[in-house]
Amino acid sequence: MIVTAALAACDRPTDARRPASPARPPLRVEVRMREWALDLHDSLPAGPITFVVRDAGHDDHAFRIHGNGVDAATRVLEPGLAATLTVTLAAGTYVVECPVDEPEENENHAAMGMRRSLTVRAP
Repeated sequence: MIVTAALAACDRPTDARRPASPARPPLRVEVRMREWALDLHDSLPAGPITFVVRDAGHDDHAFRIHGNGVDAATRVLEPGLAATLTVTLAAGTYVVECPVDEPEENENHAAMGMRRSLTVRAP
């Protein structure tokens, strides 16, 4: 009988014996967008991140992050409005920018200074 109980225990999947570790909630990162700058940290830890993006300028702006297989963006925000964007980032370098392009006014926001790199480091 002892042998039977020991063999039955061996048939169980490994994760059935250990509770799953809880997923880390996303880190909240404030982003302030204004003419012609993006205000946010230069470096963040890898993992899930919720960017809280606020348009503190006088023009419409949006927030985009891309690199390392990630390409995500908020909707275009009118001045004074905010949006959130949640992504999971691996260690590496990303580009964050305002993708708004207004050819009729000859304004490409990223080219005017609303583009920068973001370093994501291993946790």
